[in-house]
Amino acid sequence: MKTYLSNEQIMALSPDAASAKAGKGLANKNKWPSLGANESALWGECQGSGKKPYQTRVDFNGPAYKCTCPSRKFPCKHTLGLLLLYAGEPQLFTSSEAPDWVSEWLASREKHQQKQHIRTEKKAERSDPKAKAGRELQRRERICKGLNDLNLWLCDRVRQGLSELENKPESYWEEAAARLTDAQAPGLAAFIRSMSAIVYRRQKNWYEDVLAVMGKLKLIIEGFSRFDSLPEPLRSDLRTVVGWHIEKDEVLLGSAQRDIWDILGISLSESDKLREQRIWLKGRNCGRFAMILNFAFGTQPLEIRLIPGAAADAELVYYPSAFPLRALIKSDIGNIGQISDFCGFADFETAFSAFSEALAGNPWIARFPMAIENVRICFKEDRFIMRDMENRELPISRYFQRGWELVAIAGGHPISVFGEWENNSFFPLSCSNGIFHNLYLPERGEL
Repeated sequence: MKTYLSNEQIMALSPDAASAKAGKGLANKNKWPSLGANESALWGECQGSGKKPYQTRVDFNGPAYKCTCPSRKFPCKHTLGLLLLYAGEPQLFTSSEAPDWVSEWLASREKHQQKQHIRTEKKAERSDPKAKAGRELQRRERICKGLNDLNLWLCDRVRQGLSELENKPESYWEEAAARLTDAQAPGLAAFIRSMSAIVYRRQKNWYEDVLAVMGKLKLIIEGFSRFDSLPEPLRSDLRTVVGWHIEKDEVLLGSAQRDIWDILGISLSESDKLREQRIWLKGRNCGRFAMILNFAFGTQPLEIRLIPGAAADAELVYYPSAFPLRALIKSDIGNIGQISDFCGFADFETAFSAFSEALAGNPWIARFPMAIENVRICFKEDRFIMRDMENRELPISRYFQRGWELVAIAGGHPISVFGEWENNSFFPLSCSNGIFHNLYLPERGEL
């Protein structure tokens, strides 16, 4: 039977603190009149306040969950309790023959996935290339008009001097962002809002960060002016950076990369109530990183199917790019166990050489995944840093709030660390000292 989830990984699935606490309370064999598990699934009946026990089941190939309780939380406390009980006392799950209410659910899931795959293929076949080309031309014209206006806006900012930006009201930035959204370039609107955030933070040398954003925008403008002469992967990157995304069904028609994928970390960011979840994987055989991107608006929950510290047997399809990172899952996920360690760059120089190569392909990479071996965690001049074997130093993001915990895990010894390089600092998401540790555990309210 599979035992691939640790208690920490199960708690990471919890939708809120209350569910986590209730789930721990249900990890008690006396609460479960019947329990069972096999290679495909895990199930149990939990006695609640009613006459009939709640039927709780977990599909290992996902993972996916279902419970007959009335809770709208996902996963519910019964699912968390069942997983915790299985992780702690797997010998209690003696039954291996799934009851009808489990086998029927598994069969319906498989049938639904097959239908979804067929619908994806048929949708791609029915698409009218001529109509699609017309829509793309119309959108490109609107984007180009928006880029011309943006170019004038940037020139005015430079001519008037960046110091003037400190006196601009919030409406000034929102109007500029709204014009780009109207031009069907929401990705560029996000650049404008990031500039606004930089200015209002009033950090030392803020104008350097503003100029860096302006430089990226200018490069986008120049790129679109030469759009037809650029190679197709770079055109795809330009479309993506302006917010012109390719349909998922179209991406899934591309060639798939089958591998055992180590799930190294999850990170979350939020803008205007839209939450962006990034799940980072690395193929054991291909050595490539992949990012699964999920979105949720407002209080909508983010489904966590890929759990840091686990390994998944899956087929991924990368989005077209000059340096592909974002990917979609094409095949069902088969979780095959836990990871204890991971391979990475030998030192910072090797890591940044890879980053430079990536930027040469796609200069608009916002976050770059880095796994680095043999680093020491130090506290120096009011912030945490990493130091490699060559005694080079790398700053850890000031937004990382688990620095002392990371120091404690390392215990003064070199460890492997994985995280995102963004805005000239490193945000750790996981580490290993022979035991995998998930470092990004957001507040339950974020999920």
